[in-house]
Amino acid sequence: MKTFESVLIEKGPSFQLGGAAAFDKDLFRNDLREVSRNNGTLIKLCVALVVVLFVGSIALVIVFRGDPGRISAITSATGCTLMGDIWAIVSLWKSKVKSDLTIVLLSNLGEKDARAALTALLSNLKQTTALSAATPPTA
Repeated sequence: MKTFESVLIEKGPSFQLGGAAAFDKDLFRNDLREVSRNNGTLIKLCVALVVVLFVGSIALVIVFRGDPGRISAITSATGCTLMGDIWAIVSLWKSKVKSDLTIVLLSNLGEKDARAALTALLSNLKQTTALSAATPPTA
C-alpha cells in the first residue's frame, strides 16, 4: 500500500529542481488521491474497531464486574487497546491531510513553484527520517 512518504520519495527525482524534465503533475495527483482514498477507508475501519472495542469493554465490565483482575487479564491478552487504535487513526488522518493538501497545492501552483514546494517537502521528509534514525531509542 502506498503512503504519502513513499509516493513523495518515488516521484522525487522527477520533480526536484534540476531533475528530469518529465514531471507529470496529474500522475502525481492520482497517486496522492489513491493514498488519500486508502487512508480514508482505513480510518473508517479503525473507527469501527474502536466502537467494537468500546462495546466489548462495556460488556466485559458488566459480565466480570466482580472480578477486575479478569478484565485486566483479558484486555492484556488481546493486545487491543483503544489508545492504540486512536493512535492509528491519528496517524492515518495526518497522512490523508498531507495528501489532500498536496493535491490542492499541485492544482493551484505552476510547474516551477510546484517543483520547489515538493522539493522542500522531500527535503523535510529526508531530514525528519535522518533525525529519527539517528536518535537512539529511550528505555
